[in-house]
Amino acid sequence: MPSFKRSIAYIYSLSGSDIFRGILFPIYASRLGFSDLQIGVILTLFTIVTLVAYYPASLITEKFGAKLSLYISQISYFISLGIIFYTTSLFGLFLAYASLGVAQAFLVQRNTIIIANAKGKEELNTLYSSVNGSSLLGRLLGSLGVALLYFDPAITYFRLSFLLLGVLWLTPIPLIHGLNDTKKAQKLTLSPQRNVLVYSVVALFTGFGENIIVTLLQLYYNNLGVNLLGISLIYVSTSAVGYAGTYLAGRMSSRVVFGYLASTLVYALTAPLIGLPLIYSVIAVTVYSFVRFTRNVFGSVMRGEILKSMNQVEKGYGTSSITSTLGDS
Repeated sequence: MPSFKRSIAYIYSLSGSDIFRGILFPIYASRLGFSDLQIGVILTLFTIVTLVAYYPASLITEKFGAKLSLYISQISYFISLGIIFYTTSLFGLFLAYASLGVAQAFLVQRNTIIIANAKGKEELNTLYSSVNGSSLLGRLLGSLGVALLYFDPAITYFRLSFLLLGVLWLTPIPLIHGLNDTKKAQKLTLSPQRNVLVYSVVALFTGFGENIIVTLLQLYYNNLGVNLLGISLIYVSTSAVGYAGTYLAGRMSSRVVFGYLASTLVYALTAPLIGLPLIYSVIAVTVYSFVRFTRNVFGSVMRGEILKSMNQVEKGYGTSSITSTLGDS
């Protein structure tokens, strides 16, 4: 059985490959004849289901352990993509994205397993550098997959690709079985501590700033005249520089706070430049991606240490995920 580090890294790599679905689904649904409004409603349903499921998922994790949450996430994700493969009806796509919302809500608790298994801040930094790097490798492969569909964009190949991605999401189940689970809570409380709620407000602003850029970027480049292959290659390049950023963060285990503050400053200065004309925008988004993923590693380490000190790991991840998604919305 692979080590804990390799197992959790593989799970992260699959979540990174989800960019394949994120880029292609609006195009696929449009080719099926759905309007922009209908596609928007489908994606809105996903957000609503995710928001509703985040906190119950944290309570289930606290009571029964994070391994169960990962099982639910992998199976729900497979069901979601299986439905997208099987049906072309609006109701079917609603069901698919509702299932995807459940998968996303439980997937967040993979961080709970990391916190439970890491010994000290330095090991936590190394782990998050590794798993975020793995996520970017999955993102890179997913982006290359989009490029392949550029050469033959038949609806049948879209559907088969979604099914293949769904099957891949079942492959970590044996690895999850071998992970060390989190301990069950002795006394389950339904509400988080006040400190957790205050801390989670930070995620509201982060979610607004980061996710609006990631969500709208492909539409912006499409409006500038970049085709599907070009957009795919841009995402490939951002994944590659992001990987370099996570590697750098992993080498700075004793300077987490400094790294976070420095990367946040560059992050804030670079983000507005993405709206420049095409060449300058691509340069800006490359720099932005480097500091974004560097910052993600440092931020993950800090958040984990804070939630662990509060003894509110599961609820902390659930609550901060809710506020982050609200910011995204």
